[in-house]
Amino acid sequence: MTEAVNTVEVADNNAGKSDSMASQSVSQTTQVWYLYMIRCRDGELYTGVTTDVARRVSEHQAGGAKAAKYLRGRAPLQLAYQECIGDKRTAHQREWQVKQLTRAQKLSLIAAQQANC
Repeated sequence: MTEAVNTVEVADNNAGKSDSMASQSVSQTTQVWYLYMIRCRDGELYTGVTTDVARRVSEHQAGGAKAAKYLRGRAPLQLAYQECIGDKRTAHQREWQVKQLTRAQKLSLIAAQQANC
């Protein structure tokens, strides 16, 4: 019930906008966020969040302006872990939680996911 109300409110807020702009606003409210970990050449782990893991890993691999400075010069990069979170706020909270883990705990998280695949 709450989702329907939110969708109507978004549609009403987009009353004077073109169809493409209105659909972009609606799709932004339904985006799924992911937590990911990348393993660098030297074994270091980098943790981040995104709505498109493949695109974000490609950006990091390319090493351009959108790549994390931490990852520049650490290629090759390998996606080691990804977790579907849901909304942006929860994804950033989960990112903070994972960044507080020790390296051993992060490696256990990665191993547990690989065992379930």
